[in-house]
Amino acid sequence: MSVCFIGSNRALEVPKGVRHLAFHNDNHLLPIPMNKNSLKVRSLRSDLALPWTKCNDIPPYCTKQMHLRPLHLDGSTFKKWPMSIEKLKHLRYLDFSSTHIKSLPESITSLQKLQTLNLRFCDYLCELPKGMKHMKVLINLDIRDCDSLTCIPAGIGQLTCLRKLCMFIVGKNVGQQIGELRRLNLEGKLTIKNLDNVKNLTDARSANLIWKKNLESLELIWQQGNGNNNSVENFEETLCGRQPHSNLKKLCIIGYEGSKFPNWMENLLLPNLVEISLTECNKCEHLPSLGKLKFVKVLHLCRMDAVKFIGSEVYGDGESAFPSLEGLILGSMANLEEWAMVNLTLLESLNIHLLAGLKLLPDQFNNLSALKCLLLQQCYELASLPEGLLKLNTLERQRISECGLVSFPVNGFSGVASVRSLSIINCHKFTSLSEQVENLTALEDLVVSDCPQLNSLPESISYLTALRRLRIRNCEGLSSLPNEIGYLTSLLYFDLLTSL
Repeated sequence: MSVCFIGSNRALEVPKGVRHLAFHNDNHLLPIPMNKNSLKVRSLRSDLALPWTKCNDIPPYCTKQMHLRPLHLDGSTFKKWPMSIEKLKHLRYLDFSSTHIKSLPESITSLQKLQTLNLRFCDYLCELPKGMKHMKVLINLDIRDCDSLTCIPAGIGQLTCLRKLCMFIVGKNVGQQIGELRRLNLEGKLTIKNLDNVKNLTDARSANLIWKKNLESLELIWQQGNGNNNSVENFEETLCGRQPHSNLKKLCIIGYEGSKFPNWMENLLLPNLVEISLTECNKCEHLPSLGKLKFVKVLHLCRMDAVKFIGSEVYGDGESAFPSLEGLILGSMANLEEWAMVNLTLLESLNIHLLAGLKLLPDQFNNLSALKCLLLQQCYELASLPEGLLKLNTLERQRISECGLVSFPVNGFSGVASVRSLSIINCHKFTSLSEQVENLTALEDLVVSDCPQLNSLPESISYLTALRRLRIRNCEGLSSLPNEIGYLTSLLYFDLLTSL
């Protein structure tokens, strides 16, 4: 027999000669029912699903499987590394993700045939073995979301078989500097942290990012507020030296403190980008001309406090800017005063939050002919919405919260019969809905919450024949409800929490 499946609540009887074992257990709190003959098995090559997520050590029969290739320990409650694993010299794949271990012993480096080590979501892991450079056949080291990890072992660049590293933390010491990436032919996603430790342009270029043609996603992170004395020029030099290969699809830059972005972001040297995220680049006054990138679908600009204007410098060739853009997020740009809009004909989702100084939205909102979702949050000076916004016949969801909105335009909602969800929350100056609310014939959810100045609901609310859920909470200025609410024949849920 080559494959054996053990069902729940049955004693673990592993036939002699079996090579692949799967075990299903409905209750991981219960111990594994063992059969004494199971301990005699020596033929296993793989355990397809192991049942010890609530155990403190791996089953004794497993440590005797000298030819075991993959071992899945993900989600187990181990707090210390099970030393018995080191006996499994033929291991190729070891999954220890989502466990509580804090460190790995040096002895793991004796697993000389290990090709994949999965440590993702090991939140408490703060140290990797110093001798990892000796694991010469390691191909995949997954340390994504290991947030307690503060350094990478010296000499990781010697692992020339490594294809997926996921995260590299730049150090100051020899063997931990960014040049360790030079010879690694990495693929997939790479996050580089602590870029403050990169000395200059030459040091930055030593990573050879421009030659890593198999990288699809690159995240560059500086550690803000760590007491470094890097000058603006140093930031600009080191980012300039990190030009990735033109095949890159996703670029994320966090904590960059230069005053401008490098030419490789301006001159279409990354033509295949699909997603761009610029976050906490607080000294950059001007954004790069990203609008020329033909395939960008998602653009995220957040916490860029020096930016005052978004206009032609970003869009480039006006009418043809961002021809593929589907999602736009603008957030926490404290000094943004003016924002011009172009024809973003494929834009489906627009998320605007914490633009504290923005008083007006662009008039060209009616050009967003594909917009389905609009989120406006914490735009405290925004008192009104442009007429064009409420003529978008594709809009399905609209949420406005913590804004200075007083009311909707007089002719509001005249062209947005497609809206299914409308929420107005924590808008303390908001006084009334438009009578044009009667045009929202597809509306299913209406929420008006924490709007103390709201004094009435329109009688035309009776035309909302598709409305299923209505919530009105903490609107102290609302003294009564219109009798027309009784005509809402589809209403299933009505939540009223206010003093009438």
